Amino acid sequence: MKKNIKVLLQKLQKGNLRPRERVLLLVGNQINKEKYGKNILTKTDIKTIRNDWKPKNLKEMNEYNRFSEGWRTICYVELDARVTHLQSINTILMANNYISQIVLKKHCKNDMEDVAIKDKVSKLALLLKRNFAHDYAVLLAFDELFKRLSKTFENNLTYVTEGKIKNLRMNIEQLKSELELVKDDLRNDLTLSFDPDSIKPDNEALEVYYTIFVNLLGTDF
Repeated sequence: MKKNIKVLLQKLQKGNLRPRERVLLLVGNQINKEKYGKNILTKTDIKTIRNDWKPKNLKEMNEYNRFSEGWRTICYVELDARVTHLQSINTILMANNYISQIVLKKHCKNDMEDVAIKDKVSKLALLLKRNFAHDYAVLLAFDELFKRLSKTFENNLTYVTEGKIKNLRMNIEQLKSELELVKDDLRNDLTLSFDPDSIKPDNEALEVYYTIFVNLLGTDF
């Protein structure tokens, strides 16, 4: 987007920006502010883009509104992706807690502790198979969605998910070393679902968002 920003600003000064290009300028400015803390556009530029312009016809008005609504929806998607990432981190923290309890109880093992260990192992396995695997798959789906939207809005939107996926994989590697302490207590079929490389994007979980973007931007967004 940066290489096009000067061209678009020149078109803005001449007053011949397309409605879609007006939205792209606003999107690029917002993304740059989020990533680097700096605005690309001046307050005057933003005022000119938003207010000092009237669509020539219904087609121009609809184009501006569709892309504006698309960007607003992206902001909601971004929040949803952030929540999914936090849920995944919370799952890993809970898993670590279960592992610590299992290890502790194994050191003071008796019949009652055997029951407690089995209960903790069951909860740990379920946590990894259902909670983590699901949330990670959804986060991967968000990443794929942002890749598609990046082309339409001519800005790299995957910055929202790339860092979070990398962070999550680092936490996963740390947890894997902890799982070695209780691997004999876990069934293989349950621990396999914890391997991030075996988890595929759950695009169906984002079906509502896909439907919205297709309606706004077309099937090739």
